[in-house]
Amino acid sequence: MTRVALVTLGRANANGEVRRVASWRRLWEHVGAEVDVIPLAHSRRVHTDGIRQVLAGQAVPERLAWSGQALLAEIERLDPDVVVCITARAYEPALRAHVPVVLLDFVDQLSRSYRDRSTIDRRALRSAAFRALSAAHARFERVDHVPTHLRIAAGRTDANALPATWVPNLWDPTLEPIERQPDRDVIFFGTLDYAPNVAAIARLERLWPLVLARRPGTTALIAGSRPSATVEEVCVRNGWELVRDYPSLAEVASRARIAVAPLDHTAGIQNKVLDAACLRLPQVVSGAAIAGFDAGFPLRGSVDDIEFADRIVGLLDDPDLAVSELQATLAHIREVYTPANWAAWADAALADARLRGLSSAQAGAAQ
Repeated sequence: MTRVALVTLGRANANGEVRRVASWRRLWEHVGAEVDVIPLAHSRRVHTDGIRQVLAGQAVPERLAWSGQALLAEIERLDPDVVVCITARAYEPALRAHVPVVLLDFVDQLSRSYRDRSTIDRRALRSAAFRALSAAHARFERVDHVPTHLRIAAGRTDANALPATWVPNLWDPTLEPIERQPDRDVIFFGTLDYAPNVAAIARLERLWPLVLARRPGTTALIAGSRPSATVEEVCVRNGWELVRDYPSLAEVASRARIAVAPLDHTAGIQNKVLDAACLRLPQVVSGAAIAGFDAGFPLRGSVDDIEFADRIVGLLDDPDLAVSELQATLAHIREVYTPANWAAWADAALADARLRGLSSAQAGAAQ
């Protein structure tokens, strides 16, 4: 059986990373591969075995947080045919000498993500750190040390910019809706100390008077882990309900009529858009929130605050329109964002690994 190893930073509280690992696992297992997950062991000290690669632009600064020697030892033990490094932060150039196929999954264009975060984080030191990381990642993304066909990205626009092969996150079949009993009109969910989400909630507050002017009494629910002080203050000011650390996304989503994603700063693919559709929530999204999806994705991104507010009111006041848009979105997701749709690509990657492995074995025998 062909074996695939997923190398990940191993951050259990990083929802995006957890979701990407799960998506890869579903895809590889769908085509018959055995999957191992290798979480990188972090420590507070600098791992000097990565300094040369970082200085040469062949690895990013975060590479110094973990041991490349420990990773290679685990790779030798597992002997995979394919390794997927999930983000540039989990990439070790030396892997290419030990594994037939090494895929570098950028997930998103981290240089742009870090640059965006430097503009919305008001803490001077963190903003400067994000700018420095953005520059380092931009250098790494430009270096042609990984062939284009081995570069992957989860977001469509990120894939075009890097350039890389677009392999999106897949919809989660375990995320099933429960009986709807809506007591709130609008829901926004996500990690609530993540700067782009905090900025999205600030934008929702900015456009909220436009919603109330057309539909007085409209209610909102903000749900997620680790709400920042800013998020708590926004909820209090607007009378929005704040649900911290909900045990079930399906349960909290069942309380709302529609979902919103007024995101201006995005990278990769927005899982909240996939999840809202799977939970049968009509939704209003920004253009940035759907930039990571394919060009045929049915949702239309709202351009400005006036249009966003109009769309919220329109979906709440026209249930038939809401159901129609939801059905179109859900049908598209079930067609495109499934393992079956990406099986041919995965099969080709495994076939390439077998061919390269055979060539290496023959070369070794000849010697």
